[in-house]
Amino acid sequence: MRSRTRITIRDVAQEAGVSYQTVSRVINDRPDVAPETRARVQRAIAELGYAPNIIARSLIQGRSNTLGVVGYGLELFGPTRVLTGIERAATKLGFSLLLGILDRLDPDRMEAIINDLLSRQVDGVVWAVPGHVSVFEWLAERFGGLAVPTVFL
Repeated sequence: MRSRTRITIRDVAQEAGVSYQTVSRVINDRPDVAPETRARVQRAIAELGYAPNIIARSLIQGRSNTLGVVGYGLELFGPTRVLTGIERAATKLGFSLLLGILDRLDPDRMEAIINDLLSRQVDGVVWAVPGHVSVFEWLAERFGGLAVPTVFL
């Protein structure tokens, strides 16, 4: 069985016979890499099974590329389809999701979920909480002033 040690860009660089900076330029799709070199690095990435460290990248970029989703009524078909749509759209834009599920509209649980999402440095929050206008108004009043973009569906 193959060792499960994490492959780094330095490992890729050694395999491809280039500097780690060149590997970084290839990973970030910079134009200043010769096509043959790019192909060699991409081949090394594939052969070694390299995957970028998303946490390190988010620290450098100052964003997590993660959206928090607060879901309610997910045992029903409609809200589940909404969540599926959110996930597909987010994936196309390079975002992953963190999901907090409400089994009832409990203010303490909603606050715990939002605090958890914010502590994980999400870049935005989507409230997929179907309901009456009064519920949306209450949510907007209580949680609309977050430090990240917030959308109510």
